[in-house]
Amino acid sequence: MISNHINENHTIDNNVIVNNKGTNRNTINTSFQNEGVPTPETLKYILDGVLDDGDVMDDNELCDYLASNTLDTLEETPTEKILPGNCFAESDFVISDLYESIPKPTTKMTSKILNRPVEKILDEKEYDEDKDIVEALKNIVGDNTDSYNPNMSRNRGHNRWNYLIKYALKTYKISNIKGFLDFGGGEGYMAEVIGCEKLNLPKKRVHVADVAGWASRKYEPSKNITFHNMDSDGMKNIKTNSIGLITILHVMHHIPVEERDKCITELVRILSPQGLIILYEHDCSNQLFANLITLEHLLFDVVLANIMTLEEFKKDFYAAYMSESDWANKFIGAGLKQVGVKLLNNKDNSFYSYFKLT
Repeated sequence: MISNHINENHTIDNNVIVNNKGTNRNTINTSFQNEGVPTPETLKYILDGVLDDGDVMDDNELCDYLASNTLDTLEETPTEKILPGNCFAESDFVISDLYESIPKPTTKMTSKILNRPVEKILDEKEYDEDKDIVEALKNIVGDNTDSYNPNMSRNRGHNRWNYLIKYALKTYKISNIKGFLDFGGGEGYMAEVIGCEKLNLPKKRVHVADVAGWASRKYEPSKNITFHNMDSDGMKNIKTNSIGLITILHVMHHIPVEERDKCITELVRILSPQGLIILYEHDCSNQLFANLITLEHLLFDVVLANIMTLEEFKKDFYAAYMSESDWANKFIGAGLKQVGVKLLNNKDNSFYSYFKLT
């Protein structure tokens, strides 16, 4: 049984990818999509990853807690519900605001983001300002390996190929790829691995589109890819129907809402007739999830990876999240067919969605 979010006029191929536990996606996500609130299983995946050290309540305890503390505050999800992530423009106390918005029955902010306990700092309200909280968290974490250095980006490229892309190409029978685009691919070192090394494409056919500020935040873009500046020419210099594979990995939620349709239209234009788009996004249906994901962004970018200051984050960070069904409908509305979806059930409720031209 395919999830009921797909419009009756659009069906998914029989080889739809299910979640990594082998469970049909409709089973675990029905109340999440239809009622606008997460199932206990879905919420536990996020609490496990973002807030917990492994000691979580069982489903019945979690249901009781949510019923008395959370569910009555969450609205039913309408069509294309936009959930803002840049919620701190008017706030001087961002981290505590976000932290206080998240249910914390028996959880701790630990391991899977920072690999260090930080609940004490956030929970005891010892600090009056965000900058003091950030400094305290950095002292706990200690010296960090820059998560965006070229070598680590190349490693991510190998991992994406081995655990995602090569199987997607096989599953959806994609071959003879003449061009590759990593949309939102930063400096392009991951694209270099996938496009140049794995797909054996020359530089002129390995494309990265991103804003220049992000692509050169710490490092020069790779010299083995063709970079397209989204602040100026965008993707207009990429030929129509020339790209056999497009990856969009945790990027679309950072695209301003008013620019998304235009952006997706361009991606459809450049996709080859037999090409594939792989979308990796958050399945976010209410503000609780939006706050969780934004807090994760802040902790990673400012504290763990240390790629920007707190003030830069407050000034520059933008996110607007949607549910998996709303993302699917947006791409379907641009003339694509969703041929598969895989819910990862991970800490930030991500999914892979696969699209081809109709």
